Amino acid sequence: MIIPDGSRLWTVRLPEKQATSHASDANSRFTSVSRYSPYQAVVADEENRRLVRFNFAINQFDGMMELPFRPYHVEVLPSKMLLVYSRQQKVGARLAWGALQPDAIFVCPSDLDLKGMTSAPQVGCFGVSQSGKIVSWMENGGFPVNVSATAVNSGAYAGVPTLMPDGYFYVTTRDGSPTRGTNFSRFKPTLTPNWDNGYDAHTPGWRFGEATTVLSESSLLYTANEPVHGGTYILEYDLVSRAFGAFSAYRPTDTWSPLFFDIVSLANRGLRIAVELEAVQAANQMESIEVSVKRLDGSALFQGTANLGPTGYIDLNLAEELPQSGVQIWLKGRLWLAAKTLWQPEMAEPRLNLLTGDINGDNAVNTDDYLALSAYFEKTSANADWNQVGAYGVKPSDTDLNFDKTVGTDDYILLSKNFDTAGADRP
Repeated sequence: MIIPDGSRLWTVRLPEKQATSHASDANSRFTSVSRYSPYQAVVADEENRRLVRFNFAINQFDGMMELPFRPYHVEVLPSKMLLVYSRQQKVGARLAWGALQPDAIFVCPSDLDLKGMTSAPQVGCFGVSQSGKIVSWMENGGFPVNVSATAVNSGAYAGVPTLMPDGYFYVTTRDGSPTRGTNFSRFKPTLTPNWDNGYDAHTPGWRFGEATTVLSESSLLYTANEPVHGGTYILEYDLVSRAFGAFSAYRPTDTWSPLFFDIVSLANRGLRIAVELEAVQAANQMESIEVSVKRLDGSALFQGTANLGPTGYIDLNLAEELPQSGVQIWLKGRLWLAAKTLWQPEMAEPRLNLLTGDINGDNAVNTDDYLALSAYFEKTSANADWNQVGAYGVKPSDTDLNFDKTVGTDDYILLSKNFDTAGADRP
């Protein structure tokens, strides 16, 4: 198990019930929560027409935004823009934290009544309506997109979708009869949701899920109400075995019904870095990347290598907590020039783009790389020496910059584009 040491489970109660113990005043009605930074969350306060930001590290609110409408759902996108939906005014908005006015407002269909939203790569976010319809919104322009594109199933009542590391959104659904239990469905996060009809996990009994959040690579936590006897479960569910896991919490009362929740690490030693390798499709990349993470005074928090997989992210466990003043991040790939950035925890996730062409690994694209590529021109993976070190101390496969298993003109073009370029110095 799987919940990191020092983590906290953040919950928001049903809007009809008493506000959470962290309410800024007695009249607050919190209806959704979304992670803003490793130690902050943005909460929708529907009653008071505002968003508030809670800081887990100091256990108190550290910001507030007044809105021209009542927010019901809020979702923090990877860009740190906020998507907000109002069930009363039937409008949605996109805005930045601290902005005086939204930069985009759109009118929602009259039959739309969103239950929850979750951000989605290359889309913006997905929402699930009370009737189980999926709504997808583009982050930049085009609101809304594919409204009611697909129903979860006929008559379904759906929970909030959660994006898992396997690339699927998992949604809890039920049919109207609480004794039927909970179904888990999943779909790919495309503009037109692509349902996996072969995945239909069912948890029998009185429990039906409301919201989910990632727990590990293959398991999630979800809230489950037990309406016959009253009470709320928080349960671990294993997506592979399709069975309950080790973690379970239960409170036998209907006055505490968490509708949205998240896991926030107070230890704050985790760092996720988005990485783009030039000329490599994310789905095909599997590289070992040199990584350096240092405080601004030069002391190291991480020095070594980390694996970059198809998700496009490097996940690090640092030696100590992330300083709020920021860190210096430096990355170097096998065939890619080094890049670095200065990053602070309140910023959007760090993202580095690594340029290709460094065939001999000296952190520069120059004549030596050109000569190595020329020596192996027209070589293919069918040649016996494809992975053998030869001329200029490199392998023929090292000169295949676009990974098409052939050394050709396209590789020359890539090298020429970055010729006479040096990578960032290690901090």
